[in-house]
Amino acid sequence: MDTLKTIVFALFLGVCTVNAQEETNFWQLGIGYNFVDDSGPRLNDYFNFKEIWHAVPYPSRLTVGYYLINGFGFEAIGSYNEYDAGKIVDGDVLPEDQTYVALDGKISYDLNKIFGQTGWFDPYLMTGAGYTWIGAADRATFNAGGGFNIWFTPTIGFNLNSMAKWGLFTDKGTNHLQHSLGLIFKLGKKEVTKIDEEFEEMAQPESSIVPVEEDSVSDMTKMQDPSPIVVAALPERSPGELRMEAMKRDLEELPVVYFAFNSSYLTPEDKVILDQLIAFMNAYPEAVIEVHAHADARGTDEYNDWLAQRRAKRIADYAQAGGISTDRIKAEGFGEKKILNRCINGVSCSESEHRTNRRTNYVLISPVTNSAGE
Repeated sequence: MDTLKTIVFALFLGVCTVNAQEETNFWQLGIGYNFVDDSGPRLNDYFNFKEIWHAVPYPSRLTVGYYLINGFGFEAIGSYNEYDAGKIVDGDVLPEDQTYVALDGKISYDLNKIFGQTGWFDPYLMTGAGYTWIGAADRATFNAGGGFNIWFTPTIGFNLNSMAKWGLFTDKGTNHLQHSLGLIFKLGKKEVTKIDEEFEEMAQPESSIVPVEEDSVSDMTKMQDPSPIVVAALPERSPGELRMEAMKRDLEELPVVYFAFNSSYLTPEDKVILDQLIAFMNAYPEAVIEVHAHADARGTDEYNDWLAQRRAKRIADYAQAGGISTDRIKAEGFGEKKILNRCINGVSCSESEHRTNRRTNYVLISPVTNSAGE
């Protein structure tokens, strides 16, 4: 028995010391309730909560886990419960109260990695092992089951799961089911929020002027004919034309938002960037723009279309909340239709390469059309 406890302890130690290298990996904490069905083979009474299920009226389950970008997750689980006298355990009426304590290690796999990202809904399968104490009986268990997460925000969600637990190497106690629900919280997930120099250069219009060294200019001047050159006078531009040029230039120079993977939420840094867009719209009250948002190629086409449209709308909604009229800013999502680099479906790319395609850009649709930056 001491050997089994050592194995279980080693499993938990391994779960808690997974090395965090990828910036999209994250830690997750959870708190909630657990319910135990230890009624034996009476599956026909599965929903007989009053006589068969065991629960306590306060939070009874704590979890800490580490989740990888490849879909695998590792979690340590501690749960407490109470068996009340008079309830059915292993087909018999329990003569006295008993305490239930379990420590489990879980390995899970995110099914979205197979079926495509849904953004807010994460179903998964899980397996693992643990150790359970019920009254005077204790046992090691092999565990397997499934569940899902529903995300209300990028960092807060709801978890529901069910796990079957089979006793190992013992004749004390029987197999049982444990169900859980509660809140989960992502910690330490690094979101990319700053636009690095590579993408700033991408967003700027290319200059057609080639720099010339001063010495070269001096030599060229000496070689020129000293006779005066008559240059035809350029037609003067109207104030309206000058303002239009300034408007287009200022719009092209605005920084833009690069969204985090599988997210449409605006970070505080994103909002600082969008405050500059609001300032531009206030400076040019005649301007009407369209926000174009894009997604990288990971996930299904349908999901990326939805995600890109949601990203564009988040920006438009923020501008409208900042006082910009709804008829002056439109939102359009293009999904993965306008990939800028090699990172199409089936091509393995770095996070930096994928980030290039999670861009946004602004198009001036009134008083003139400007499609630069697509």
